[in-house]
This record gives sequence, structure tokens and C-alpha cells, in this order.
Amino acid sequence: MKSKALNLIFIILGGIPLVVYPFVLIANLMGLAGYSSGFEIGVIIGYSFMILSTIYPITYIVCLILFLKKGNRHIGVTIVPLIHLLIIFILLYLWSI
Repeated sequence: MKSKALNLIFIILGGIPLVVYPFVLIANLMGLAGYSSGFEIGVIIGYSFMILSTIYPITYIVCLILFLKKGNRHIGVTIVPLIHLLIIFILLYLWSI
């Protein structure tokens, strides 16, 4: 029972960022369409951030479908979107410094 409640909390927390996703998608598409010179580490980190934040809904939807299947009680399925968000925030921090 405790695992099921924890899974539900994780899947809800992973879905909250989807509220602002349309704005993130517009900004990412404009950023990806822009011109950048060279392949410096900052450019690579910036592109990685934009691509990972753009594909986040795919990760969330796949994990939500696996969570909703009967008999799937693995906590690893519901924590994947949170790990994806953590990687996005780390890339954002690295891109900002």
C-alpha cells in the first residue's frame, strides 16, 4: 500500500511541469531555430537542455501508461520523469554559469 501511494505521488509530481510545457516548447523551438557559431561546451549544453525539455512529455506519457497498467508496482517507473526533470535542471544550471 505504501508503495502504491508513493508511486501516485511521484506520478503527480512529474505531471505538474506539463502545465507550463506549451511555453517551454515555444521557447525551445525559437532557441533551436536560432543561429549559433561553433561547438563550444556552452552550445552543446544549451542544445541538450532544449532537446531534453522538449521531449519530456514523451517520457512522462510512457511512464504514465506503464504506471496505469494493472500489476505494475515498480517505483522505478514513476521516478523516471523526476530523474528526467533533475537532469533538465542540472543542464539549465550548467548552461546559466
